[in-house]
Amino acid sequence: MATLFAGGMLVTRWRAEQRYALAFALLLAQSALYGFAHEPALLWLGAGLMGVGVGLQGVTSTTRFAEMMRRHGRGRIGGLSSLAPTSGGIVGAVAGGVVSQHLGIEAGFVLLALA
Repeated sequence: MATLFAGGMLVTRWRAEQRYALAFALLLAQSALYGFAHEPALLWLGAGLMGVGVGLQGVTSTTRFAEMMRRHGRGRIGGLSSLAPTSGGIVGAVAGGVVSQHLGIEAGFVLLALA
């Protein structure tokens, strides 16, 4: 929640591409930490990075969708905003489960960091 409030200041100062780059860099670092962590403290650090990265990505995406709705109408953008997260969540969960089952959970996070 704090990321959403603090992220509001970034929304007005940075371009969307810059915010996405920062969010995805934080999520990349989180995935790498989860893949190579041998200490609980690194897992906690990764969880913090994930929270900030997902929060920043969420603020940026919400702002972009609002702008797209203003330009193109709610009907066209509403379907896209409903379909994309659900589809990505299903495909990601299945692919992550298959990789983790065959290669181990650490390898799943390393592959996610490399993707």
